[in-house]
Amino acid sequence: FGLQYIDNKGVTSWLRMNKKVKDQNLQKQYPWRFRFKVKLFPEDVSVHIIQDSTLRLFYLELRELIVKEEVYCPPETSVLLASYVCQEKFGDFDTGNYNTSVLDIDCLLPARVIQQHRLTHSQWEEKIVDCWLEHKDVFRKMRCYPT
Repeated sequence: FGLQYIDNKGVTSWLRMNKKVKDQNLQKQYPWRFRFKVKLFPEDVSVHIIQDSTLRLFYLELRELIVKEEVYCPPETSVLLASYVCQEKFGDFDTGNYNTSVLDIDCLLPARVIQQHRLTHSQWEEKIVDCWLEHKDVFRKMRCYPT
């Protein structure tokens, strides 16, 4: 992980930890804005990421990159990941408490996937819910983290 900022030339840069902040090419306007971002993506997450909090931060970053289409994700995998987001955020699927306005498809799936397949909102919702039903009792430990 590292801190990312826009330098005085408008280029996205990484904060160098061996230099003072004021000695780096930061924009002259205040306040300075830093983003806590994943700097290196490990090939095998299960081997290289040990702590739950690090895994959680990695997961949030990757989820954001997929939805913003900065990282490619196949449509089927996008639906699966959207169902994991629902499981994490809402817990086990409950037909009695489910409301169709709960799922914001635009925040769950990349725009490219939505446009490519031209399904209706309810059809996307049905695909996500079908996967969500298979995740019973998954992410119980992680639900204590805010999304």
